[in-house]
Amino acid sequence: MKQLFTKGLVSLALVGSLVVPSLASANLIDVGNGFLYETHLDVTFLKDADTFPNMLGHAAAVTFAANLDFKGFDDWRLPTLAELYNHITADTSGIFVHQPDPFINLDGHKRWTSTFSHTFAGNPYYWTFDFDNGGACAGPPSSEGCHIAEVMPVRDGYPVIPTPDPPNPIPEPSTILLWYC
Repeated sequence: MKQLFTKGLVSLALVGSLVVPSLASANLIDVGNGFLYETHLDVTFLKDADTFPNMLGHAAAVTFAANLDFKGFDDWRLPTLAELYNHITADTSGIFVHQPDPFINLDGHKRWTSTFSHTFAGNPYYWTFDFDNGGACAGPPSSEGCHIAEVMPVRDGYPVIPTPDPPNPIPEPSTILLWYC
C-alpha cells in the first residue's frame, strides 16, 4: 500500500511539472517595436501588459484577442495558464512575484487565460492569473462582478516585423541598346 501511495505521489509530481513549467525558465527577449519574445515557449507577448486594459468577461476576451489586428499581426490569442506562470518567481520568503523586467505595467489586475478549469451549472470556467501574487482563479465566461479580467494577448512564434512595400520603384529598362562608334 505504501509503495502504491509513493508511486501515486511521484506520478502526480511528474504530471504537475508538465502542466506548470519551471518558474525560473522564462527567457524573454525584447525584440523592439513593443514585443517580447519568449524563447522557451516560442511565443510573443506585448511589452506593455496594459496595451489593452479592457476589463472583460472570458467570452469577450477570447473574441477581442481573436479579432485583434495589432502592429501588422492578426493571429493573437489568450495565453495559457502555463505561459503566464512562466513569468513569475518566488522571492526569498517563498511568495510568488512577477519578473518585472522587461514587462511594463504588469501589476494590478487579473489576466484571462485560454486554460479551461471546469464546468459548473452548465458554464465553462477558465483560469485567470494575477501577477501581483502568482495566484490563479477560475471564473465563468460572464462579465459580471469579479468575473472580469484584462486581456494580455499573445501570439505563437517570433515577431517578424512586416516590412512595408517600397514606394513605386523606378522601373529598369528591359533592354538596352548599345551603340559603338
